[in-house]
Amino acid sequence: MVQGEGNSRKSSYIPTLDGWRAISIGLVIVSHLVPDNPVIVALGPLGVSIFFAISGYLICTLLLQERARNGRISLAGFYARRAFRILPPAVAYLTVVLALSLATLPDVLRCLLFAANYFEPAPAYLGHFWSLSIEEHFYMLWPAVLALSSDRRAATFAGVGVAAVLAWREWALTHLSGGNFYHRTDTRLDAFFAPCALAIILHSSAQWKERLRRWLTPAALVGLVGLVCASYLASRGSARAEAVQKTVQSMALPLIVLGTVLNPLGYLGRFLEAPPLRLIGRLSYSLYLWQEIFVPPRLHWPAWLRVAAALGAAAVSYSLIEQPSIRMGAWLRRRSATRRALNTSVPT
Repeated sequence: MVQGEGNSRKSSYIPTLDGWRAISIGLVIVSHLVPDNPVIVALGPLGVSIFFAISGYLICTLLLQERARNGRISLAGFYARRAFRILPPAVAYLTVVLALSLATLPDVLRCLLFAANYFEPAPAYLGHFWSLSIEEHFYMLWPAVLALSSDRRAATFAGVGVAAVLAWREWALTHLSGGNFYHRTDTRLDAFFAPCALAIILHSSAQWKERLRRWLTPAALVGLVGLVCASYLASRGSARAEAVQKTVQSMALPLIVLGTVLNPLGYLGRFLEAPPLRLIGRLSYSLYLWQEIFVPPRLHWPAWLRVAAALGAAAVSYSLIEQPSIRMGAWLRRRSATRRALNTSVPT
């Protein structure tokens, strides 16, 4: 749901990821437009899982590029970038929800502290903050793991993390199952660890990068999509099979995304690079926030009008809040860097 964090979109741009963001938010919106159809409703969680795969791969790749460029990863810089990118649009949305009395102050505070995924059921207008909370928890954990270890050790951590989450999910399914079971960070972190491991492999080995480019053919991607669909059909009505579905998604979705990243000139890659999809992808974070007010049929408007209103609110949020806050954060970082350079250059 959140964009990359490089110094500019040009320097941090990875092909097809904006298109995948557009697909993800599209699945979420469609699921909210038709809440009475269980098949369509399932598209929403699938869209969120795609967001997780994108975030894991993108964040890890950008941090690896930073270390290769600067010799180190600046945790302070990372968290400053995240704060200026994530918090202002979220605070704006939560302020509006609170001002309109659509949620109580305790509920809003839980969302603001990114703890919403452990305090359900949440009010309808805050229901989407469970996924933002999981992403924020990943941001707190993974950069520190990567900054404090070598690529090899970080890859090992990610692999062990995937196995640990799978084992924990199997145990917790029996002992801790509840209405928000798959909204918990501890049951979903494998959706981030798996793409992180792939990002390290690609960054560290040109040979493996070329192998994956050859292996992830259109036929292979179709097979992976079929596997995801089959896991959903098999999981309907079965809690244990749903746990398997989450495992399949955590493994297959990063490979599907990676297939277009490595082959952006293929048919699917060119489709995802289409300007309309890239535009929606750039709006995806703001759109994900504001669609919760407009898109669900709580408003008795035609579907097209609800979607248009959500797009309009997202465009305003992106232009007046999201982008200015990012620029302000970049300006403050440059100013801080300049001051440090001047202080170190002054003789003592």
